[in-house]
Amino acid sequence: MASRPSMYHRFGWFLVILGFLCGLGLVVNISSCMLQSPSLSVSSVKQPYLVGDARGFGSRRWRGGVGGAGRERKGPLVAWGRRSAKIANRKGAQEAIKTKLYAKIGKMVADSVKNGGSDPAANTKLAAIIKQAQAAQVPKEIIKRNIEKGESGKANYEELVYEAYGAGGVGFVIECMTDNPTIAQRDVKQALKKGSGKWAESGSVAFNFARKGVVRLPVDKITEDEVFEPALEAGADDVISEDNYIKVLTAVEDFHSVQSALVDQGLPIEGDSCGLEMVPNAMVEVSDADAEINQDILDRLLEVEDVDAVYSTMG
Repeated sequence: MASRPSMYHRFGWFLVILGFLCGLGLVVNISSCMLQSPSLSVSSVKQPYLVGDARGFGSRRWRGGVGGAGRERKGPLVAWGRRSAKIANRKGAQEAIKTKLYAKIGKMVADSVKNGGSDPAANTKLAAIIKQAQAAQVPKEIIKRNIEKGESGKANYEELVYEAYGAGGVGFVIECMTDNPTIAQRDVKQALKKGSGKWAESGSVAFNFARKGVVRLPVDKITEDEVFEPALEAGADDVISEDNYIKVLTAVEDFHSVQSALVDQGLPIEGDSCGLEMVPNAMVEVSDADAEINQDILDRLLEVEDVDAVYSTMG
């Protein structure tokens, strides 16, 4: 004959049933609160999301962080591809490159005035620089200020070229015009070290580049077919397409004549994106991770005050 449950067993089952009913009531209560209160919703739950950084690559962040006090989401959820990232990089760097161009032309004006005088009719080098400044749409006050600096005798600039290696076999050529070469070299080396780049011996990278004239036209205003024939008739060496521009390449000595010919034909030249540049003989395709490292190196180099231009072989 089976024994009857003791008082302790009956009390244990009572506690189990009571706990179950209390838990069920708590769930129902929370659910009704979420439906009635706008401050509690499914979107309040901490969730990971993708946010594009300055280079356009998505990075995973947690919305709440420790104790709910984390990084606020800025901008929409995005996950850009490699091509979109490259476009964003170039657009984002455009203002920095323009500022560097203006600074370089200003230093060239000051140096030319100091060594040859402020009269363009007598100083042919100054006349050529002013013509380049006008084509690049350099503000007149920058030209005036640097002419005065040259006349004061305070302009003591030296042109320097440094070379470096990035990630994935990419090479960099860095152009500086400075009145303090020691500080310029120190700052460039520090920028490379912080960006995981490596200093290179003179000539080890530059042989991969050729100095050429570059005339740029925006792709949203003209097609490559519309540029090709006029450019070649004007004496250009080649016409190639980039993400944002159609690029007309010329010999150094033909740059001004080709640019003037295209302007005379009414083609939409981007004056502040034209000039003499170090053009790579061959581009190097790299992984997304290496591309991000190289972009960081480029950004850090452009932040150096004495750096006027940076060229790389990254495709």
